[in-house]
Amino acid sequence: MKREVVLSIAGSDSGAGAGIQADIKAIHANGAYATTVITAVTSQNTVGVRSVFQLPLDVVESQYMAIVEDFDIKVIKIGMLGDSKLIDLVYNLTKDSKAKIVLDPIISSSSKTTFIESKDLELLKNTLIKRAFLTTPNVDEIELLTSVKVEDEDSAKEACKALGTNVLLTGMKSGDALCDLLFFDNEFFIFNHQKIEASNTHGTGCTLSSAISSYLAQGYDLKTSCQKAIDYQLYAIDLAYDTGRGSGSLNHFFMLDNLDG
Repeated sequence: MKREVVLSIAGSDSGAGAGIQADIKAIHANGAYATTVITAVTSQNTVGVRSVFQLPLDVVESQYMAIVEDFDIKVIKIGMLGDSKLIDLVYNLTKDSKAKIVLDPIISSSSKTTFIESKDLELLKNTLIKRAFLTTPNVDEIELLTSVKVEDEDSAKEACKALGTNVLLTGMKSGDALCDLLFFDNEFFIFNHQKIEASNTHGTGCTLSSAISSYLAQGYDLKTSCQKAIDYQLYAIDLAYDTGRGSGSLNHFFMLDNLDG
C-alpha cells in the first residue's frame, strides 16, 4: 500500500492544535503521508503563545535535505516562517522543486502573537507567494499582504487578483453564512457553508491547507482538493471536543470515533 508524500515546513505547537502537529494529523487523515521540517518551536496551549524559538538556519536546511534525499515529495506545504532570513532559505531550498507548493501565510496566531513582521511581508510576496501553486490566506492576512480592504465579494476578488497567484481566501462572511473564495486560472469559485458555532477552532488554517495538500498529492485537481478539504475541516470543527481551557483543537480523526474497540 502506497501513500503519496507531503512535506510540511512549519512551526511546532506544543499544544498540538496547530502547526506541524495539526499538519501531520490532517495530512494522514486525508490519505497522504506527512514528513516535516520544523522552523520554530513555540510554547503554547489553547489559551495563547508564551514564547517562540526560531531554529538555526542550518538545522532547518539539514531537515529539508534529509527529507528530499529520501522521499518523493508531491506537495510542499509551508506554514510559519519567522523572518527574512528564513523566508530566503526556504525559498532557495524549494525554488527548483517539482513539488507543488501550498503556502499558508501565517502572520500571527489567533491569540494575536505576531510570527512575521510587516517589513518581511514584501519579501514573502516576491518569493514564496510568487512561487506557490496555491496561497491560503484568511481575510486579515490578505489585507496585510495586498493593502486591499475586504468588505464584500468585489473587494475580495480584487485582493485575490492583487496577490498574483492562485488563492483560496478563507473565512469570508456571506450574510449569516461563511464562504471561501478560490481564484484559479483567472476564474473565481465560491464554496458556501453554514457557520458552525464552535469554540474549538485552534488550527483551522493549518488543517485546511494541509488537507488541500494531501488531496493535491493524490492527484485531485485544485477545485476538488479545496472542496474535499473544506468538507473535512467543517466536520473536524463540528465534531471537536474540549482540549484545554481555551480554544481547543479540531477533531482531526473524527472518522475513527465510532469504531468498535
